[in-house]
Amino acid sequence: MKALQILEATGGGARKHVRQLVCGLRSRGLEVDVIVSPNRAEADFGDDLEMFRGHGCEVFEVPLARLPTASDHAAHKELQRIIRLQQPQIVHAHCFKAGYLGRTAAKAVSADIRTVYTPHAFVFDGLGPFIRTMAILLERQRAAVTDLLLCISAAEGDQALAHRIVPASRLRVAPNGIPAEFATRLLDRETARRELQLDDNVTAIGVLARLAPQKGHAQLLEALNIMAPGERQSLQVLCFGDGELELALQQRCDELGLAGTVRFLGYRPQAERFLPGLDFTVLPSAYEGLSYSLLESLAAGVPVIASNVPGNRCGGDAPVVYFSNGNAGELATHIHALAHDTHARDRLAARAPAFIAESYSLDRQLDVVCDAYKTLVDG
Repeated sequence: MKALQILEATGGGARKHVRQLVCGLRSRGLEVDVIVSPNRAEADFGDDLEMFRGHGCEVFEVPLARLPTASDHAAHKELQRIIRLQQPQIVHAHCFKAGYLGRTAAKAVSADIRTVYTPHAFVFDGLGPFIRTMAILLERQRAAVTDLLLCISAAEGDQALAHRIVPASRLRVAPNGIPAEFATRLLDRETARRELQLDDNVTAIGVLARLAPQKGHAQLLEALNIMAPGERQSLQVLCFGDGELELALQQRCDELGLAGTVRFLGYRPQAERFLPGLDFTVLPSAYEGLSYSLLESLAAGVPVIASNVPGNRCGGDAPVVYFSNGNAGELATHIHALAHDTHARDRLAARAPAFIAESYSLDRQLDVVCDAYKTLVDG
């Protein structure tokens, strides 16, 4: 079976998802090629391209703009050219723009090509009412060229059904998964804390997320501001990642007097390696598909405080402390409690790796994807 993966958002969770998917599918004997856009690539994305080629994939670069532009027509034609050249049985598009152009390009080449779309959080999340309505209508319109909507979480699937993006018969859920060998990639606690320049008496809180509105850093800053200066004295909040809000968030820290508490570390390749050096992580997202930051923290045995948005809810028995999205006071309370209760942290940490191994393994994810592909191709 031959599958072609198309990715526009070559960063964050979508990048990690496609990297693991491609390598996993190749290891199971599928022939996989890749089309990526260089427009939003992270600094070390070239490493992924070399990895794909090392697994025998053909790699094509097609610039794709995130928003609709005049360049979309040329990109659509180029996608058709590559699809016609590669002759895949499956075209699997990831994120909105690749999904918008890739599915129609595949069907323009041949109605027999099976199309799969993974949104990685729908584009209409976080939009104003009018634009949100238009985006939902666009997603519905593309249902005509979608053989399968393959969602990364049950919450994303529920959202698709609620907005009538596709009928239930053309939807499956393959939750993001963590490789069995994940823990072997991590630094030990002593090394991680030394590289992060953390004193022994500091409670280290990590935020592993792009500095973008979706990720909710501003809400975290407001929560820290609610806490008394004495409460924050032993805390270090480490923000891994870069993005459009970097300067604004740094300025807000200065305004709130948080510069001594919050450190912006910028983009760190394989930032998850540092997880053992953290005492817990915070994920204050406004919306999510299913965050690798959350899953990887748990896989590393690091407790998580997360907003209770649907994409962060990963089961009633999940060892996660949830707070009401938008409630900075509740977040501040949880941060204070977890920072000062090592026993609570230990209890959460002890349950976390087994929870991930049982419910969110990469092998389980690949099982669902392979079965979905086979069902589409075999009819």
